[in-house]
Amino acid sequence: MFVIRVDCAPTFGRLRSRPRTFVTHQNEESNTSSGWRLPALDGVRGVAALSVLVGHAAQEAGSDGRTLIGAWLRYGGQGGVVLFFVLSGFLLFLPWLKPHPPTFRVYAARRCLRIMPAYYVSVLAMALFFRPGAVPILFHLLFLPSFTFTLLPVYWTLQVEEFFYWSLPVLAMVVKRFGAGLTVAFSVVLSVVYASAVLRVVPPKYWFLLLSQTPFYLPAFAGGLAAAVAWRRGVKLRWAALSAPFSYLLVAPIAEHYRFVSATVVGAKIALPISNLVLVPGVVALVLSAAGGAQEWLAARPLRFVGKISFSLYLWHYVVIKYVPIPTALSHSVIARVAHALIFSLPIAYLGHRFVEMPFLKLRPGSPAESSVVPSIP
Repeated sequence: MFVIRVDCAPTFGRLRSRPRTFVTHQNEESNTSSGWRLPALDGVRGVAALSVLVGHAAQEAGSDGRTLIGAWLRYGGQGGVVLFFVLSGFLLFLPWLKPHPPTFRVYAARRCLRIMPAYYVSVLAMALFFRPGAVPILFHLLFLPSFTFTLLPVYWTLQVEEFFYWSLPVLAMVVKRFGAGLTVAFSVVLSVVYASAVLRVVPPKYWFLLLSQTPFYLPAFAGGLAAAVAWRRGVKLRWAALSAPFSYLLVAPIAEHYRFVSATVVGAKIALPISNLVLVPGVVALVLSAAGGAQEWLAARPLRFVGKISFSLYLWHYVVIKYVPIPTALSHSVIARVAHALIFSLPIAYLGHRFVEMPFLKLRPGSPAESSVVPSIP
């Protein structure tokens, strides 16, 4: 069933109210936390989750990062993470574009109920397996896993996201006062200043750790904010979205070269963080294009299904890849590794979404009972 909806964008910063009309599939849509229905963004999230899974599977299979195909496969996890960051900025900022943005209490409650249950279940399971002691567990519960013995490598992105969540209300005021363009410029300057300070003051062995924190990745989130503002103004992109795969195909081999071939300390320590930020403009174009309905393939049911369970898939796929046995004869095959990860990870992710995430999602203030299209962060 099709339904025509007409929205009026509120005045926000330099935005002016104007009608916005679009066609949607009423029986297939899911609500964002803002109330808008953007089914293709579930597909974007599905692409991000699958990219991370393929990247980790390729690494575990021993894919050679010095070859072109090997670099493209291994770098998938990084591309997926950047996509998650931009998508979080876009989706989380939409409620702040409404005439009556959420109060901080409502916003904080929604974020906690969205992230903490599934994350804490994962942390508890890993703590029972590794038995790291009280201090590392406390750091994980405080969303500071990068600064202790990390139970799972994928947790670092949750730390980055968590600090962005609590800075969003401030960023919303900055966007309202100065506009989205200046906010993006400010985030780039802050990222450069932060990175320069790290490289000048901190010993090289800590560079990668500190360049994997929220201040450095702020342009990715700010890009998502700017995309949300552009979407509300009616900006539509189609072919510009091709810059995302093109930039990925270009950046991945360079990043992997510096990771595994370069003998310089600088090349080895900063290649990945810098290359990740290079992807941001293309990823922003892709998200904005998908939100505008120009990428219909992203609304396909399989991708949307993966997108809806993507948070649990992100949390558990690495456990499957690393610890669920695979026949030795298949262990160095990327295809076999990906198939193995999907076969075991998808059911686990579905169960985690259904029985851990959804009961708490229903408790969020101002949330439809079955709304799961809030940013499923990596």
